[in-house]
Amino acid sequence: MSQGNEAMQLGLQLRDRGIDRVVDNNREWVESMRAQARRIARSRDSREVTVDDLRPFTKLYGTPISNNAWGGIFRGSEWKLDRYRPSARGKRHGGRIGVWKLVK
Repeated sequence: MSQGNEAMQLGLQLRDRGIDRVVDNNREWVESMRAQARRIARSRDSREVTVDDLRPFTKLYGTPISNNAWGGIFRGSEWKLDRYRPSARGKRHGGRIGVWKLVK
């Protein structure tokens, strides 16, 4: 393995560990939002959902300790990243968000 590949692999491992820590520190919030994401996806023929769809649920569940927890909602084998699209939220100024598909 080349030095560049080793550095990339290390970077990916560190990223994954960091995400795992964020999810662990926001476990209840992430699980509540995952449940809502599943419910929304199952209600649609496309089985797709985005974080924009979940934002209204912060009124019910609050916000995570770390904003990085939003990315942890769709971790796991039941979700597949389908594509990216601009966010409909004004605060995001059209920034790209993932469109996730429930596959299980």
